[in-house]
Order: sequence, then structure tokens, then C-alpha cells
Amino acid sequence: MTYVAPPYRCFSAEQHDQLIGLFKVTDGATHVLLLELLQNVSSLHPRWRDMPPAIDEPIESHRQRLAGISKSATHLARELEREPLVYTLLLEDLCKGGRAGFYTALHEADTWEGDLARVLHVIARGADRLAKDPGALRRARFEPDARNVPRKEVWEPVLALLRKLERPIGFSKKGPVVQIIHIIHDAVGMEAPSPESLRTAIKEFKEGAVRKRRGARASKKVRRAPRDTA
Repeated sequence: MTYVAPPYRCFSAEQHDQLIGLFKVTDGATHVLLLELLQNVSSLHPRWRDMPPAIDEPIESHRQRLAGISKSATHLARELEREPLVYTLLLEDLCKGGRAGFYTALHEADTWEGDLARVLHVIARGADRLAKDPGALRRARFEPDARNVPRKEVWEPVLALLRKLERPIGFSKKGPVVQIIHIIHDAVGMEAPSPESLRTAIKEFKEGAVRKRRGARASKKVRRAPRDTA
């Protein structure tokens, strides 16, 4: 009886079956690893194609505003830490609700007095990080860098799985690696990858793997070196 792969997440039955063949899946354990890859890619699919940007503001003006927020929040937190009348300032406004809200105002003033400076420091650090890290800011805005998403979220996980399964990794326009990546791009609604970008990514992935192996061998030689007893 011939096994027919079912549809899985955003992959059709035909795409699932093609990937089983290209990854040379012949046992259940290997199939589980493939399904994990497909699940991870499918779970990111709405972020790439369907989820609208959370913020319409251009990213550069947003970055500048966050840098200003970080600076202002840091300054205000330091000033509040030096100010002895923070509790009075809070209570002055909170008590405007009259006698009925007086005890609530006392509780809120007590709570907020200790939290204000700490929260401002947290906001300052977070705003500073996003202002200095464009990748983190894009992720927070649900705008992943279009140049890096395919490589980091599709190509590199595919290459890592192929290496784990001890399958050959190389660039050929009609080879299995390129076919796998084209199928995944099609399933998640991404444009076909640039051949040159894909060739470069595969080359750099293989070079990185070689460097790791050399480093591991060098580390073993150092550990095995005999001690000088002279």
C-alpha cells in the first residue's frame, strides 16, 4: 500500500509528499523532525503575509521618538527619586474624588510612589533598546526585515535539518535544496528566492559548519596534549 502524505498546516498534500521525498524521509523519527520544521514555518506565515503592521508611522521617525522617550523617562525617573513630595503630588490629585474615594486614593498613592521611578527606568531601557536595534523594533511592529526573514526563518532551518539528517548540502538550480526552499516559499506565500542570495547562504552555512568542526578538533587536541613533566 502506497502512503499518501496528508495536507499539513499551510502545506498541501502534494507539497508535503514532495518534501518527504526531497528530505529522503524513510522512518517516523525523521518525519517528526520534518513536521517540526513545517510547523515552525507555518506558524510564522501570518506574520509574513496576513498580519497588518501594528504601526503606520515610518520606522525612522518612530525610532527617533523612542530615543526621546528613553531620554525623557530616564530624566524624569531620576528627578522623582530626588523629589521628597512624590506622595503628596499623587495624593493631591487622587483625593479630588471626595471622601468616598479617600481611602482608595491613599492606597493608590502608597503603591504608585514606589513604582513610578522603577517603571520609568524600565520604559527607558526598553525604548533605548528598540531605538538602537532596528531588528527588534521591526519585530515589535510586526514588520520583520524582508531581506532577513527568508534566510533566518526558512533557509537556515532547512539547511540545519539537512545537516542533522546527514543529507548532502549544495547549490544547484534543480537540486533538492533549492527545490525544498521553493516549495516552502510557495506554501507560505513568499516570493521565489534569489538564486544568488540562496547560493551565498548555502556557501556561508557550509563554511560555518567547517569552522565549527575545525574548532571542535582543535579543542580536543588541546585537551589531549600531554603535560610537560620536565
